[in-house]
Amino acid sequence: MNRPKRHHVTPESYLNNFAGLAPGQKSPRLFALARLTGEIEHQVKTKDIFYRHFYDHLGPDGRLHGSAEKPLNTEVEEPGNKVIASLLDGKAITYAQTRHLARYLVVAIVRSLWYHICLRAVLVEHSKRHGYEAGAVPELTQRKQVELLRAFMGLQTEPPNVYKDDPTLSKVFNAASSLQVENSKRTTKTLIGMHLHHREITIFTAADGSEFITGDNYVIPIPTETVDDALTVPFQNSTELLMPLSPNKLLFSSGRTSPRPGVSISRKLLPAAEVENVNDIVCTFASAHIFSSHEELLKEVHDRNPFFDGKIVEVGGTEYSYFPYPPEFPQRFRQ
Repeated sequence: MNRPKRHHVTPESYLNNFAGLAPGQKSPRLFALARLTGEIEHQVKTKDIFYRHFYDHLGPDGRLHGSAEKPLNTEVEEPGNKVIASLLDGKAITYAQTRHLARYLVVAIVRSLWYHICLRAVLVEHSKRHGYEAGAVPELTQRKQVELLRAFMGLQTEPPNVYKDDPTLSKVFNAASSLQVENSKRTTKTLIGMHLHHREITIFTAADGSEFITGDNYVIPIPTETVDDALTVPFQNSTELLMPLSPNKLLFSSGRTSPRPGVSISRKLLPAAEVENVNDIVCTFASAHIFSSHEELLKEVHDRNPFFDGKIVEVGGTEYSYFPYPPEFPQRFRQ
């Protein structure tokens, strides 16, 4: 079947902003540190930093039931990349570009490995309450993430009643838990209002001698307080967002209200100690990998932030670890 196999959890176009070229090389490359083991893969091509079928819903029979992969490039990455390029070049952005940026930020969270794992956590707990096998959770997680991504990109999603003939799916995919297109439009509008249109965007430049790393979860929502439902964090409970744009630029949306409506962008220098703090946040928030063109920097950040083993739950006498790294995903990228 003709369907995509290489799905970039962290977009190749985004990683290229952090990559370097050694003499004789034609493809941008990065060092990739695995949070679970601390091992570093050297000079990995950014196009090879992918998982297989991550945005496809493949059933147990291998049949493709739905995909969000191809639209991610045309609907989100291409318009978003133009805004990021303007921010990196020191240019102002228009209101229309603010909408593209908002969608980029929202979808970056929903497409992330972190959000995938949060979905899994919800479904594992759901399986305990409703009595189905936790072994079904990986496929259910994939199916739900594909549905949500399509909704947040404004694409058609299947109505919840398509699951009524499957007793397991009908417990999980119902009208109350299925975000449709109108919900996604409202969420993007809310993000503009809360974080962008009436808020202040700050582009920080790293102080000389310091630089930002990035990770597989590259847009980080910072909640106002601890919440039990991790799935509400990006949308209902965050007043701040940060996103490394390049080794020396960081986008930060603060909770401060702008004096007047419009796109308010300020530019400031970030001291080396604060750059280190940002890198620690990026590392802690990463589910599986952190990236940089400097190997030693990755080692330094990782040594300060050892891997968190995650929550273990017991389902039917079997233990499952669902945070922060699903065991069936590959540890190594193809080089």
